[in-house]
Amino acid sequence: MRRGRVLLIACLSLALHACDDEDKDDGITPPSDMAVTSMSPTQIVVSWYYADTGAVDGFRVYRDDGGGFAELGTVSGLTGYADSTVASGSTYTYYVVAYIGLEESAPSAQVIVAAEAPSITVIQPNGSETLTIGTQYNVTWQTNCPYLDARVMVSTDGGFSLWTEIVSSGGVSPFAWTVGNDYTGAPFITGTETNCIVRVRQYDDPALADDSDGAFTVQP
Repeated sequence: MRRGRVLLIACLSLALHACDDEDKDDGITPPSDMAVTSMSPTQIVVSWYYADTGAVDGFRVYRDDGGGFAELGTVSGLTGYADSTVASGSTYTYYVVAYIGLEESAPSAQVIVAAEAPSITVIQPNGSETLTIGTQYNVTWQTNCPYLDARVMVSTDGGFSLWTEIVSSGGVSPFAWTVGNDYTGAPFITGTETNCIVRVRQYDDPALADDSDGAFTVQP
């Protein structure tokens, strides 16, 4: 009889424990596509994707400024956060969680960004190369923009007006250019050009353009 009572208590305990687990909302979908939207010496804006913002109470933003992660702030119904408490030149790491009541989702991916003005610098071509039409050439640049969506363009008149796009949104460094072709694969340079310049810029922000240091040559 005593053994049966022990078994009954154990079964009741397991059942109650299972109910407690069911009360925990550990199935909250975490935010995805965590990204830096903009950066400056005074503000960093991060964004993320969530399919149904109405399904959660909101989002908590966490930041690490070198001393460990701490909650920075919360938003509801939004998928972005502007952090205006940054110090110029300092580097920060961010992640976001969705929450319902006291329960939080797993963290999103982390993003790392410095509070500084965005810049792009073309490395190749450097103004001294001679490129042959139809060959592969790596256009290379450096940037501090973790959100860079690159547009790469080539000028055949020294950068005055004849700009042709060779890679549209999504370009990454290095970009393998088929010399003479535009982003659709159609040729736009068919003969010798001695005054070519490459420009790399953020896709929708021409202010971030930075041309190479001189004119290079394209030849058949």
